[in-house]
Amino acid sequence: MNDEKILEKILDLKEKNEISDFENKLIQKGLNDVLNGNISTHEEVKKRFEQKFKINKHKTAINR
Repeated sequence: MNDEKILEKILDLKEKNEISDFENKLIQKGLNDVLNGNISTHEEVKKRFEQKFKINKHKTAINR
């Protein structure tokens, strides 16, 4: 293998490792949230997103 291919492989492995670390942190956060009782029902989450969308839509209309 030439140096360029080796470097490409190293960078690819580094990227996969960083993605894996990020995913593991998200999973750990989710598990901690569940353990601490920080959970919401689907309907609660849906309402929050609907409210946020309405607020952002209103702000966008004002800024035009």
